[in-house]
Amino acid sequence: MKSIILIIATFLVNQPVHSQNQYPNELKQYQLYQKYCSKIQPMRTCFYELKDLLGKPQSNFNNTLHYEKDGWNISVRFTNEPKRITKYVNINLVTSIEFSPNTRISLSDNDFPTEFQRTEGGGVDARWKVYYDIHGLEYLVYNSNPPYGKEQKGDLFKVIYSIPLYSQLLYKQREIDKLKKEIKNSK
Repeated sequence: MKSIILIIATFLVNQPVHSQNQYPNELKQYQLYQKYCSKIQPMRTCFYELKDLLGKPQSNFNNTLHYEKDGWNISVRFTNEPKRITKYVNINLVTSIEFSPNTRISLSDNDFPTEFQRTEGGGVDARWKVYYDIHGLEYLVYNSNPPYGKEQKGDLFKVIYSIPLYSQLLYKQREIDKLKKEIKNSK
């Protein structure tokens, strides 16, 4: 079974990049990826390409570039460890793009399509529902009233565009295979 999943994941990951929306389950009223960053692709776009795509960031902190556009705070996150391209060149790749609204957006009456799974998440001072699909799209909706700001239960906390689940699985499998090989070679 694991072999079949790996074969399918390998096939899907090695498909050519299309100009179509790689996040087809975006809610119609919040098609942020298409509007702001359709040329940015997690694990394919590198740090140096972003200036041409999004302009100069407002800040750069902890492997994250921050932008503000049309009432949205946009955070573009990168890999912690650069990927080696050549002996002398390393690059940091985009891992996710996060949109947080500057104003309240209520999603309490919103029914998410069946393509989305649901789980719970939270931090020190708030809880949220996480609606996610296999393409790497997540909507985080407050499940409680946070003690700061004007947000309320049912409001949108953030939208995250990240690596598709099958790519995450393939990456983890490659890391496991690499560790197994290192262990075998060390014996």
